[in-house]
Amino acid sequence: MQNVELFYSLVDSGNITEANKVFDKIYYHLKPLIEKRIRSRIGASMFSDIGDDILQNVFSNIYKQLSTPDNRWINGKVLKGRIATFETWARGFVKFKSIDGVKKEKRHHRKRKDFEFARIEKASSNLDPLDILAYEDYKRKVLDQIGRLPETPKKMLLRSIEGRNGVEIAKEFNTTGVEVSRNLKKARNLLLESKTF
Repeated sequence: MQNVELFYSLVDSGNITEANKVFDKIYYHLKPLIEKRIRSRIGASMFSDIGDDILQNVFSNIYKQLSTPDNRWINGKVLKGRIATFETWARGFVKFKSIDGVKKEKRHHRKRKDFEFARIEKASSNLDPLDILAYEDYKRKVLDQIGRLPETPKKMLLRSIEGRNGVEIAKEFNTTGVEVSRNLKKARNLLLESKTF
């Protein structure tokens, strides 16, 4: 790729301003390919939440690698038994950055959940006794409705509430992630139809 070779020569000569302009061209050339790869790795729904962060991390990593002579992509270099194009080399960063991004998002959600529970617990100590009774009544109704669900969706929903992800639930029930999603959706729809919420 012509822009990559130009980027190398500009970085090596110390002309970082011009190198950054060339990298912008590389960025806009690769961006659709990288976005597509990220979307296929993490799914469209999660892409809307964290896709931009992962995209920026990938390009930050590509920039660092291209700027360091020992880590650069070399035209014609054989990787895993075949010649890697620049696009293939760049897409290789997506896998690990996607995994990192998803893990970071899950940690963020867990922290937020813990914060919410602590906030609710603290607020409940200041609640009026009638509010506490209303909350307990609501909680009882929800648990009652969950108990009326068909067995498999009910068990999968309870595992999901415990904080397990789809892969863990699929392993436990010896089924596929698609089947887990189907059962969780069925459970949620039945709960919504019950008008408890």
